[in-house]
Parts: sequence; structure tokens; C-alpha cells
Amino acid sequence: MMKNYLCKTAFTFLLCLGSVWSYAKPVLSALFSDNMVLQQNTQAPIWGEATPGKQVKITPSWSKETISVTADETGKWKTSLPTPAAGGPYTITISDGKKIQLSNVMIGEVWICSGQSNMEMPLAGWGKVLHYEQEIAAADHPDIRLFQIKKTTSLTPSEEVQSTMDGWQPCAPETVENFSSVAYFYARELNRELGVPVGVIDVTWGGTVAEAWTSEETLKHMPDFEDMLTILNIAQTDKTAAEQKYQATRQNWEQEMNALDEGLEGQTARWANPELNTETWKNTRVPAYIEQSITPDLDGVIWFRKEIDLPKTWLNEDLKITLGPVDDEDICYFNGVPVGQTHGYNVERHYTVPKNLLREGPNVLTVRVNDTGGEGGIYGKADLLT
Repeated sequence: MMKNYLCKTAFTFLLCLGSVWSYAKPVLSALFSDNMVLQQNTQAPIWGEATPGKQVKITPSWSKETISVTADETGKWKTSLPTPAAGGPYTITISDGKKIQLSNVMIGEVWICSGQSNMEMPLAGWGKVLHYEQEIAAADHPDIRLFQIKKTTSLTPSEEVQSTMDGWQPCAPETVENFSSVAYFYARELNRELGVPVGVIDVTWGGTVAEAWTSEETLKHMPDFEDMLTILNIAQTDKTAAEQKYQATRQNWEQEMNALDEGLEGQTARWANPELNTETWKNTRVPAYIEQSITPDLDGVIWFRKEIDLPKTWLNEDLKITLGPVDDEDICYFNGVPVGQTHGYNVERHYTVPKNLLREGPNVLTVRVNDTGGEGGIYGKADLLT
């Protein structure tokens, strides 16, 4: 499973580099903007594009010393700025005859905050940390700067960077609510402890696998990923063919998995049979993660059954069932008949049972859960189970 990381950086990011051959003025990526923070006491890289062969001059206000660099034949240029001890605000002027100026630039500590949902979880939104409304209202820290990377996918390594916040922004109630709560609280404590400006970069994507962040060259050393790398290479020229190959691979995997599932017999879900003898089955509680209520190391398929007594007065209308979220996939059966199927660990399940499946007295609800990794099970709040 992919872990969450706070990574120290000297601002060595890739810049969005295009194939434009003529510029009215130098081009910078979203990573270089007003309000940004550069790492103190280092050689901070800065780069971009200009007209090929054009001389680019960079002048930071903290030293007023101009550094010159020439754009290569593709228009790319790169140099570094010696940064002082923490302080600011400063300006940085970049000019190739036409200039742009970055203002309100701070020098301090810069950290990358990367990972899955534990790192992505925002103060508000779907996260809602403890006392989040008060935390957001009090988040007025002009020396803390926030940069959030927009979620994008690419079949090949990309030099493009997009911001969800129109570049760097000072930490304020209106900018922090959808930002990584871990990154924010870390920056706040670091700012209090060191008394210097702090820049945090939120580059997170909940639920992603580590392999999605890993280079092709590294994955080539892992035989288990040979088929997926083949599909990715096909996708670079024919996405339709790649999708077809992927679906065929997934179908084969599901068939192999289903063949190992004792609850299935061919296409029949024999463990959903309401007449099944379940005396040897163990009791457990829901909602709860499987790893907490049953065993800490289970990934795979688990079946849940519950007997429901229905009064005669309930038999005249369809029955609504709510399971809350199920991690990761489920098939829901009522009296042995499938009534719904959903993919997605964070999607609430709402199913309708046709009244013709209902009977007075005992009825059996069966849920087949497929946990593909990490925590799994019927895990939502108790009041969602209706």
C-alpha cells in the first residue's frame, strides 16, 4: 500500500514545458507564482521557456544581483538562485527584454505533502476534522503558503503542473478548507516552532496505488506488472485496443477469483440461498472494517448474511435497503436473488427489493463483499444501515 509522505524539497520541480518557439515574454509554470515560498539557504532552481537563443535575466530583490541564462534551441532555460535566511516578502523579476515579476515571495521552509486519503483528507469537505469550522475560521496565517496540485493522469511522465488554487496562496479561511489537513497542521506547528515562513505543497490522491506513482523503468523489474505495462504502451497509440485488453485481463482475473470463492457455484451464488444452513458461520458486527471485527490481514471475498422478519403490512410495496459505503465492491442478494451491485469504496449503497421477493416472516439479506486491498467491509455509520 502506498504510504503518506512529508518530503523536504529545495523546490526542484519540473516545469510545464511546451513546444512554443516564440514568446512575448518568459513563460513560467504554475509552480512559480506570486506568494510562493523558496527554500532558505540553498541554490533554489528556477526554470522556464523563452525564445530559443534569448538571454533571460533573473533578479531577486533580496540580493539585487542579476543572474543570466540563455534559452537553448528548444527554448528551455534553467538556473538557480542563491537564497538567504528566512524572510520576506520579496520580488523576483524575470526578463528576456519583456519582464514578468513575482511578488510577495517568501523565503523559508518548503515541504511536499504526498500520499493517499490520509494525507489528502481536507479540513472541511469529505474530511471534516474535529472542530473543523473553528479550525478554518482561525486559519489566518499569512506566513504559511499553500499550493495544491490538480489531479490529472498521464500515460507517460508529464512535465505539466496545474494548480487548483491559481498558484500559491497565503493561508486563510477561504483558501484552507479544501487543503490537506495534515499538511496544514504540520505547517502551522512548524511555523510556530521555527518562526519562519512555511510553504506546503498538497500533491495527494486518495485510493491510488503506489505503482501509479512509480516509473516504468522501475516497474519493469517486477514481473507481476508486465501485462499492465504492455497495456500502457498500447494505450499511447491506441486507447481503444488498450481498454479492450485491460477488460479482457480483468475478466480473466475475476473468473479466477470467482473459481476460488466457495460461495459461488458457477453462476449461482449458493451462499445467498435463503435455505442454506449457516450454523457453522461466525457472528460479527456491522458496520465495521473486516480488519477490526474479524481478522487484521484479510483481503478478498467475504459473505455477510442477516435474517429479517417482515410483517404482512410490508409486503405491498418495494423494500428500500441502505448499506452505507462498502469497501470495495459488493453484490447484494435478497432471498437468493441479486438486487444490486456497486463498485467504489466510498459510495453509499441504495438498493430496491421488488415486492414480489418479499415474504411474511423470515427473509434473508446476503451481501458478498470483495475487498481488493487495505481496509474493507461494510464500514459506514450505523444509522446508514436501514
